[in-house]
Amino acid sequence: MQTDLQPRTVLLVEDDEASQYIYATVLEHYGYSVVPARTGPHGLDLLQGTLPDIVVLDIGLPGIDGFGFLERMRADPRTARIPVLVVTVHVFDVDMERAHAAGCDVFLKKPLRPALLAEEVARVLDCRPAAEPV
Repeated sequence: MQTDLQPRTVLLVEDDEASQYIYATVLEHYGYSVVPARTGPHGLDLLQGTLPDIVVLDIGLPGIDGFGFLERMRADPRTARIPVLVVTVHVFDVDMERAHAAGCDVFLKKPLRPALLAEEVARVLDCRPAAEPV
């Protein structure tokens, strides 16, 4: 995990209130700063202002779904290299293939152990060098 004094920031885009609360609580317990959003458009607005270290993204979002979110995020040079973990109930192979094609780095199926989410966030961030500003 990161040894800097400033915690890594996770943009958590999840429309389910209970899931958002659980994931945010677990991630904060592991030392991450969590910025929550409940809709795709709100998540995209926060993405621009926050420039998080990683995004945890649901697929079934109101406004703009996770696939649209990923496509817009990857099209912007400022956010294109930020890693994305998709956490979703959309568990068919076609959903996973579509998410990877849109640019997700890790695809996790719900339900999942909340600690697994924290482990995957840590793994991705430790494996990926900090993105350089564009």
